[in-house]
Amino acid sequence: MLESGKETSRTDRIVIDTDRRGNDKMSLRVIEADKRSHGRLLGNLLSLYLYDLSEFFDLSPDVEGRFTYDYDWEKPGNFAFLAFEDSYPVGFALVEKGSALGNGLDIWDMEEFFVLRPYRRKGTGIWLAHEIYGRFKGKWEIRIGEKNLAALAFWRRSLDGIECTKPEESFVKGNLSMFHCISTTIE
Repeated sequence: MLESGKETSRTDRIVIDTDRRGNDKMSLRVIEADKRSHGRLLGNLLSLYLYDLSEFFDLSPDVEGRFTYDYDWEKPGNFAFLAFEDSYPVGFALVEKGSALGNGLDIWDMEEFFVLRPYRRKGTGIWLAHEIYGRFKGKWEIRIGEKNLAALAFWRRSLDGIECTKPEESFVKGNLSMFHCISTTIE
């Protein structure tokens, strides 16, 4: 891991077919976020993410109309990443060490993952997922709400073209609903 807020040395930039203005090229980069520099930005993106999820889960905004998510920046094993096109945020990934399903501490959990709507279906999400997989080799669990079939299809596609064991799928009960769970080992 590099220090927070720094671009990573792996494939930290990529060019995708269209940008937010409809131009033909889009240059993306990912950074590891830190609370001091990126807490407010991540909070804003998390609010949009939760709004999107309210289609599938019983989520409501607070009295100011915001969906809030209390991310634990201090918890050991938590990692927050932000993706940008130039200086504009396009999404995030929150990764946690340890299974959210009680399957062990040696598992990477894709705690939350989000790409803004204008950047979807352009390769941005797959690129970001591959960036994250490349940083955290080993066992993975990815949980997807049972009604979010588009997300399930996305996560299945995200494992295409990378070195991993055959993904296993199960159906598990979570706090908010039933979840699809995809388990694999990224090599």
